[in-house]
Amino acid sequence: MALSATALGAMAPSPADALVVRSTVAGPSANLDIAGNGQVDVDVAPDGSAALAFRQKVGGVDHAFVSRYVNRNWTVPVRVDLGLATPSGKPAVAVASGGRTVVVFPNGSAGNERLYAAIAPDTFSQFNTKVDLQLDPAGWKDVDLDLAPNGDGYFTVYQGFNLRAWRVQGSTFTQVGANFPGLEGVLNAAPGEQAESGDQRGAHVAVDATGATATIAWTETSGLAYKPWARKLSGTAPAQVGAAVDATVATLDGKAGEPTFNDMASVSVGGDGKAWVAFRAGFDYSGTTIGRAVVRGFDGTSFTAPQVIDGLPAAPTESAEYPRIATNASGAGLAASYRQLTFGTEAASLGAGGSWSTGQLASTGTNLTAGRASVALGDGGIGLISMYTETVAGQGRIVGRLSGGPDAATLQPLSDQAFGPAVGATETAAGGEYAVTAFLQGSGLTTRIVAALVPLPAAPSAPAPGTPGTTGNQPPAGAQAAPSVTKLRLRRKTLTPSTLAPKLVSSTSRKRTLSFTVDRPATVKLTVKRIRPGKRAAGTCVSAKGKPVARRKRCDFEVAIKGTAELPVTAGTTHVQFGGRTTKGARLSAGTYALYATATDAAGTGAPVRTVFTVKRGR
Repeated sequence: MALSATALGAMAPSPADALVVRSTVAGPSANLDIAGNGQVDVDVAPDGSAALAFRQKVGGVDHAFVSRYVNRNWTVPVRVDLGLATPSGKPAVAVASGGRTVVVFPNGSAGNERLYAAIAPDTFSQFNTKVDLQLDPAGWKDVDLDLAPNGDGYFTVYQGFNLRAWRVQGSTFTQVGANFPGLEGVLNAAPGEQAESGDQRGAHVAVDATGATATIAWTETSGLAYKPWARKLSGTAPAQVGAAVDATVATLDGKAGEPTFNDMASVSVGGDGKAWVAFRAGFDYSGTTIGRAVVRGFDGTSFTAPQVIDGLPAAPTESAEYPRIATNASGAGLAASYRQLTFGTEAASLGAGGSWSTGQLASTGTNLTAGRASVALGDGGIGLISMYTETVAGQGRIVGRLSGGPDAATLQPLSDQAFGPAVGATETAAGGEYAVTAFLQGSGLTTRIVAALVPLPAAPSAPAPGTPGTTGNQPPAGAQAAPSVTKLRLRRKTLTPSTLAPKLVSSTSRKRTLSFTVDRPATVKLTVKRIRPGKRAAGTCVSAKGKPVARRKRCDFEVAIKGTAELPVTAGTTHVQFGGRTTKGARLSAGTYALYATATDAAGTGAPVRTVFTVKRGR
């Protein structure tokens, strides 16, 4: 990660700054000035679909709203809790490829909140009628939600001091473990202990590329101690709830762990399926407890050795706080934290072999107050670190810094000073060719929700080892070969036709009908062609048009079926629910078809592979 250690001074506009698009999504209005509404929620899908959720007062009551990014503009926010007279808590939003948007929010008087959800099935469709997920007014709060590119995922939520989770599949929401109030649905590590909610100690969830599994990380009290925990979820049945694993670090460089400083967990799962958990871990430095930002890999049963991702000296005099982490489809990683007393923001990156770099200063100047940073990482390998800075009292701003590319050494203003001081923390997400940072600016009548869209340049591909003297179809020396698809297989060569588009599923799903293997994370395109009788003419196969053809001239003439499916996949074997169609539409008629799969990424497009299937006659 190219982060300059040079002091940057004043933030002069850079070439990239001219491309930052700042949009007022809502406001200015005093109805947005809500206590405790220091954060909005934002998400961006791999295809660039995006959504932003927040609260706004209507008739003096807090309600949940969502705006979506459509045709390069943020839509007029829509209220998703229509019909509810009681106040809504902070909504959580997530977006899948194609614009499918899910929002989950609590609603009700304090301590009596119910839990609701609403779904927009694609970019241009309206939100459906809200769903009452839990009829019991049991004090639901603090939702965290994540979706895979195919729209499936999980969310966590608190009920009192108990942590619970739901799985999202299509328009179906299923409680993990057991329906409330069943105790098998409580995900606390120890019964009777308190799973801590809120921004500092609340749970976070991250799903894998298929949405079939998820990793959750949270903080729990054990007597007077705080412990960071993680679980892997592979479904909703009790047997699919992995064990809670303690991430506590006993010692670090000979310093004993201090149990009152283990919290602030963040979690991310990359396209390679590996989960990383970052958190603050406390240690005794000569009688003073200092928090360090550490990260550990998690496979569902155990943690890897802790790695320090802050840049504190060997004898630190301040703590690192609020480590936040993001990984992408290629398994790259980006993390940020800030210093407790001097408030500088530091960033670290994930290198080869699972090794994280030591934190480098990403902010500049002397900050007067704390401002938790947020990070997002694009599929191209470059990410955005967004942070709150206040170098002049009362003039807080939101600034951003790219983790690579020609403008990595430049802080870019994300907030607009004309809107007034920025407020508190930011939320950042990335997908497609850009990152989006969402935040509040102003106060009282001037309060507004702002979204800053930052283009993400593509990172240069790592050169592949060249072989001197090679020619023909070999890539040029120093170029990376395109990804390849192998082992394209159908479980049955005769399919019952479906109207549905292909969908990524797990290796254990009963709905899996197609599988293939790719050598690295890529986008695999599926196309289908109808095979009809043909004849050879001038060295090619042309349609026979129903005419008799001599045996020696017969061939298979292929007619393309309209539509292409694009599936973002990880390295290894992928399983797909496939019924003949590559896009949603009418069932294929009876006949023989060829299925082609082609992998593509920044290095180029690989050779297509082919298999043949038959569609049987419908009843």
